[in-house]
Amino acid sequence: MRADSYNSLLNNYELVQEALYTLIEEKDGPGIEANGLHEQMNKFYFFFRLKLGYLIFSATETLSRIIQSSSCCLQDVLSSTKSLIRYFERIRDDTNFKSFYTKILNESESLKDKPILTRHRRPPKSYQSSSDSVEFSSCEEFYRQQYMESLEIVVNMLQNRFTQKNFKLLCNVKKFILYAANNSLDDSNDYFQSVMDFLLW
Repeated sequence: MRADSYNSLLNNYELVQEALYTLIEEKDGPGIEANGLHEQMNKFYFFFRLKLGYLIFSATETLSRIIQSSSCCLQDVLSSTKSLIRYFERIRDDTNFKSFYTKILNESESLKDKPILTRHRRPPKSYQSSSDSVEFSSCEEFYRQQYMESLEIVVNMLQNRFTQKNFKLLCNVKKFILYAANNSLDDSNDYFQSVMDFLLW
């Protein structure tokens, strides 16, 4: 799982850096690649994005395990998705970002490269996103935008994937079948009506 890989790298960060440093002494391809990876691992933005990736994937993979469970039903999927969306929306504020950013600053003290605000470069129009035109006054402001935008993208993707009208219909079909198995059919039943509305649409 991706979250486990992120966590393993975070837990063994210095050991991986040491191993890469040893490989750098080799003159051929592996040494060149190791040098590039070692340089990246010493940069604050790499460490920040690794931590942010772990924050996101550790939560989304919990949902993935629930969905793949043999005992999972549609209601479990919808309920778990709503809980996950609420979680991401709750941590998508200045207080949680501040705590996240401060913790990363403390944990990244051993890195050679400290957080710096790179010179603003305007990319070609065909590659521009909404954030490319923004100029930031501090490193914290830049990483705040990265944090907020990443969580917003995840929330939007979850909402698009799991809160479609068809999911509500499937829930009503399930409830209708359970109702029909335990009661006499009644045309005025809400579940029956929603299924009929869909079929006649």
